[in-house]
Amino acid sequence: SAKFVLLNAPQYWADNDTGREYRCVSTRATLEDIRKCLNIVLWSTSCYGTEIEQSGDLQTYKHKLKNRTVLVADDNELNRRVVSNMLNRINVRVVEAHNGQSALDMLLNQHIDIAVLDIQMPDVSGIEVIHAVAERYERNPIPLIALTADTTEECHRRCLDAGAIAILHKPVAMYALYRELYRSVTSAKSAQKEQPVCELLPPHKRDEINYALLHELAQSAQHPDYMPRLIACFKKDGGQLLRQLRYALRDEDITESRALLHRLKGMSGAIGADSIATLCDEKLMSPDTELRVSASVLMKTLFHLHAETTKLLERYLSSMPPTTLCNDTSPTPLRNDGFIPSSDRPQYSGSP
Repeated sequence: SAKFVLLNAPQYWADNDTGREYRCVSTRATLEDIRKCLNIVLWSTSCYGTEIEQSGDLQTYKHKLKNRTVLVADDNELNRRVVSNMLNRINVRVVEAHNGQSALDMLLNQHIDIAVLDIQMPDVSGIEVIHAVAERYERNPIPLIALTADTTEECHRRCLDAGAIAILHKPVAMYALYRELYRSVTSAKSAQKEQPVCELLPPHKRDEINYALLHELAQSAQHPDYMPRLIACFKKDGGQLLRQLRYALRDEDITESRALLHRLKGMSGAIGADSIATLCDEKLMSPDTELRVSASVLMKTLFHLHAETTKLLERYLSSMPPTTLCNDTSPTPLRNDGFIPSSDRPQYSGSP
């Protein structure tokens, strides 16, 4: 079906036939607003059939995974919030660990049905946790899912060799997560033989926010304060990571600098801050000498991008139309396809 960009239309427009609500740009919309709108429409058109199919699977996931205990281990609070919120939607019991040692203690001493583990945690890494737990429960293994922003073959091999049954890439796609959990409880052996799921998101330029991912996060929210808190967490924790990175680069501690860049990349990708995630990825691939030489320019660019991205996220929040929390059992679209973050809307100024 055809898609249209409406100009000089009411702030909200509802399609009574489909039940969908749309946000319209005003006549003062900039070319950037319209370009972003067209990107969202094109992506929506290509994925609409898949979205309906995935929504129909939601009840199957809820039924099979209900009351299961899932451990989410990640040293970054924002990443934990994103994954935990997705899991709350399908009625699983979520427990969290903020580092590898806590995750290992929980897996060895508590009843955990499935674990989703970030592999780049400090002190005890996710790889070490997976290896230790896989050896301990060799006869009756706990399904262990690796979570990483590293898409290299070497990383995949290390995860699978350690005992992971699947690998999910950051930012986590909601239905990819559900499918891996479902496969882990239906047939652990077949899950090990199948190719790990890696959802491909639509391409975005470096100067853009991934609005499609933001829509998915907003539609999966179980609490009205979820998105404000998520954005506040990005603002606070991102700023803290940048300050730590500045000191590490000043001291020429390249190992610590790369670890901080990796954490910043994962956190930014989780909330759709593609400009920061892409730049971090580029610097992680660069040689040590280049990282030292470009340190000053890199920090100025990252601080600028973090400030501008925060403004865009807060603007998105203030312009976001009211949505129903996804805690019902009816299959609903994941996104509001026609939403456009208008440049003339007042920015969000409330506290989360």
